[in-house]
Amino acid sequence: ESQHKHKPVAYTRRKKPLQTEGKKPDTLEKQRSRNRLAAERCRKRQVSRIQILVDKVEQLEDRRETLCAAVGSLSSQVLGLKEELLRHNDCGCEKIQSYLQSRVDQLLEHPPHRR
Repeated sequence: ESQHKHKPVAYTRRKKPLQTEGKKPDTLEKQRSRNRLAAERCRKRQVSRIQILVDKVEQLEDRRETLCAAVGSLSSQVLGLKEELLRHNDCGCEKIQSYLQSRVDQLLEHPPHRR
């Protein structure tokens, strides 16, 4: 996407009309034709840049959805593991007892906010 770096598009009106005095009709038509082609290329580039941004938004929305699903899944796993630890409260394992006590101490120091 570094290849798609563009200057900002400025929309300004032409201050002077095309100089038509003294020009041959063929020359004037060539100038207008080149101008039409340049305007068409400009519009195509603008549409292309917009499409690139639309694609990027879709990509980021998909990524966000995937990450939110992963967060939900991991949160459920953490909750399941904590429940498993609580079920082992009476097993006599020193490390589990130590962990549970540290969690109780943390909750007493910093109780969760109620909504």
